[in-house]
Amino acid sequence: MKLNPIKTSFLLGVFALSLTHANGATINLASTMDSAGFISESSFTGSFAQISRGDGGAGDADAAYLIADFGNPGAAPLGSNIDVFPSEAAFAVGSLTFDDSGLTGSGVEIVAIDSIDLTSLTTLDISPAELLTWLNAPSSFTFGALDAADQITFTDGLLTSIDLSIDAAINLDLTFLGSQNNAFDGTFSISGSDLSLQINDTEVFTNLPTPIPFPVDTIPTNFVIDLQGTVGAVVPEPSVAFMVFLGLASFVSGRRRRPRS
Repeated sequence: MKLNPIKTSFLLGVFALSLTHANGATINLASTMDSAGFISESSFTGSFAQISRGDGGAGDADAAYLIADFGNPGAAPLGSNIDVFPSEAAFAVGSLTFDDSGLTGSGVEIVAIDSIDLTSLTTLDISPAELLTWLNAPSSFTFGALDAADQITFTDGLLTSIDLSIDAAINLDLTFLGSQNNAFDGTFSISGSDLSLQINDTEVFTNLPTPIPFPVDTIPTNFVIDLQGTVGAVVPEPSVAFMVFLGLASFVSGRRRRPRS
């Protein structure tokens, strides 16, 4: 029996992806990020960094640009080049783990996420060293705990959805200036295959020295991180239209092979 080439290719792809995801306890969160993603800080620098800025090469000028120039792609950076996004749009992000012992590879199966490691996001994709240079202050990321609602879904052995939402924060430490360490709060989430790191928070730094380097001793600042992307490991379920196409392709192929009477 000669198999339909379109259907054969599709089934082999499903089989390969089933082996990759259903039999492992770790999922790679490598993602293709939207190049419009950015980070901004309103007061100390009044500037932003954006993935799409620069030429996309090593050490390109992702930052820093005046916030007033956000919509101006031809604006020049402030001072020397700062590469806040060294991986550009190809983020490694990290990984998550789960217990695969009960998976059968048949039907829709939902399992809890046991742990998540976002080390790559905060050490490779968003360079803390460059953030420190840009903001002239130590900075670090922290993330909250998982809960029972954080789950992954397999459909016939295929990873078809990751659904999680955890607290996220970037900490800006100005204790070396006599002020405090403030956390700017937000959320890290994945819905289906859509990954997002969203922080938009205003904190007030006090007891800053005057008159140098700041004209006042109390400064409110708004810190924004707007990053969105797609997790490559998630395989969208075949759409109804695609399944109808496969059926029609099989039907047409069968009619063409039917022997003449």
